[in-house]
Amino acid sequence: MADIVSASQEILVGQYCTLAPFVILYYDYFLTLPLEIERFWPQRTFSWASFFFYVNRYMALLGQIPIIISFFSPQAPQTCLYLLKYHNYFVMVTQMVVGTLLIMRVYALYDRSRTVLAFLCITSGAVVIIAVWSSMSAKGKGNTIPIPVPHIGCTDLLSTLESIQLLAIWGYLLVFDTLVFVMTVAKAFMVGRSGDQTLINILLRDGSIYFLVLCWANLLNLATLLLGGLFIKGIGTTFANILSVVMISRLMLNLRSPSLIQEKSSIDTDSDFSSSVQHRVSTVVYPLPCDTFVGFEPSQGGYIGKDGYDMDLVSRSV
Repeated sequence: MADIVSASQEILVGQYCTLAPFVILYYDYFLTLPLEIERFWPQRTFSWASFFFYVNRYMALLGQIPIIISFFSPQAPQTCLYLLKYHNYFVMVTQMVVGTLLIMRVYALYDRSRTVLAFLCITSGAVVIIAVWSSMSAKGKGNTIPIPVPHIGCTDLLSTLESIQLLAIWGYLLVFDTLVFVMTVAKAFMVGRSGDQTLINILLRDGSIYFLVLCWANLLNLATLLLGGLFIKGIGTTFANILSVVMISRLMLNLRSPSLIQEKSSIDTDSDFSSSVQHRVSTVVYPLPCDTFVGFEPSQGGYIGKDGYDMDLVSRSV
């Protein structure tokens, strides 16, 4: 009897912990939709940064629907098996998109250094290999064990091996996030006072908030995998995945802040000063050589080059 009560409590806690990130995702979307309309929709060109921003944002909004159904509506055991597999693959694809945006951001910060790009791709590639191996090794497995507790939705019962595999994946993601944060801070200090202080402040602020939030979410997820009960293991996966989507969307939106636009406009009013700092207009924001720089185009929401590309990863250069 005690086991049944304990299982019921764990399932209830798991459902509450699963519901919370869905609320955060959709609430934050409608909260930031005016910013998206203002800062992304007016642009006439379509950059890779914008493409991945929309993929990250709307894939999460639409792709979570089957997961919500699996957690909060009655399903047959075989249907649960398919939905749980979908959830695992969806998390993997989402993290690949988030990782791509982070790599593009650091790549732009380091002046399109191919060494930095290769290093980050190799580092992130290790995560992908581990995730694919984990998914393939779990092929054909799933929770078809009847649970002697009244509940609604699918419950994923992780084996010890599956918990260890997820620990490895999310632990490595935490290492990758730490690496990106350290490289961002290092670049900001390398630029120092000779660069655009508004941009540096935004990079440090957003980078610090992103890292702290994701670090907390990943540690919580690792704790549930390591110490959680049978029905608690892995409940932090959805939470960490959704928070990464929300935070990277916020990073992209903040890099098109009007404060950066106003500062660039005020600089452009002084032609002498503008020419004296033109050498600072580098690839931190739009990876283009200085001689291809045209200027800021408000209707496009970012800086453009002669070839028309909108290089808006960081919104400005230093």
